[in-house]
Amino acid sequence: MKRIGKIITAVGIGIMFFGGMCDADGIYYYYLIAVIALGALVSLAGLAIMSVELRRAERQQREEQMARMILAKNWAQMEVEDFLSESKVM
Repeated sequence: MKRIGKIITAVGIGIMFFGGMCDADGIYYYYLIAVIALGALVSLAGLAIMSVELRRAERQQREEQMARMILAKNWAQMEVEDFLSESKVM
């Protein structure tokens, strides 16, 4: 998804760049401004996709870290219970 966001952003920036290089008079100038605005919207859509992907990756990383912490806590708890059960036997 991040690559797709980068590609969409690059396309939008390219549209704005080429629109800015063009010269127009009369009614075509308004069309040119509309095309530049659409390029800006496309590039913002690409940035939004990258932002969503970044948040998803951060959330997944947090969930994996919490799972590791829970496993470590359970492992430590089992070790303590094993130690206590061994000390009761003696």
